[in-house]
Amino acid sequence: MTCNKCMGDNYFDWCFKWLCKEEEVENGNGNGQIPSCDAGYIYRLEGSDFVNFDEGSAIEFQGAVLRGGIGFQASSPTDITISSPGLYKVTFYLNCQSRSIVGLQLVVNNTPQPVLPQYTYKNNAASQFIYGQALIEITAPNTILRIFVLKDVTLDKTQQNEPQSVNASVLIKRYAKANRAK
Repeated sequence: MTCNKCMGDNYFDWCFKWLCKEEEVENGNGNGQIPSCDAGYIYRLEGSDFVNFDEGSAIEFQGAVLRGGIGFQASSPTDITISSPGLYKVTFYLNCQSRSIVGLQLVVNNTPQPVLPQYTYKNNAASQFIYGQALIEITAPNTILRIFVLKDVTLDKTQQNEPQSVNASVLIKRYAKANRAK
């Protein structure tokens, strides 16, 4: 069976159901449980020219498909908001046209945290992708995740008759809730 035969009319719901093993949480009014899943796909599309991000800036994204406690707003294009404490898997991709270095940066209670070596990724030549993945622990509600530029990044552009495509994306999913003291 092909995937489009089992997806039905709303393939985003199907994809999130597949991506997220649904967990049940109290709905807050005593009337039972509701499904909960924190996952998001945040992306940037190529334009007609290369896009440069200088050292010390963050990659700007344009759109998102979100569920649960992952947030993104085009008015703050560098920030991915994570509402619920827990353990998250983050995977990202950048189609770079320059030798570049980036890192995952968390902003906790409006304070940017240092980029750690285990969350730092690079390519070694121009016209190479940067892929990264990490497990990050979120300890405070409404923590912000950024792809922080440590060495200049130039993202690819749409070439002549090619269709427009994604040149940067982030996939994030919560794998475990935060440990609660008993």
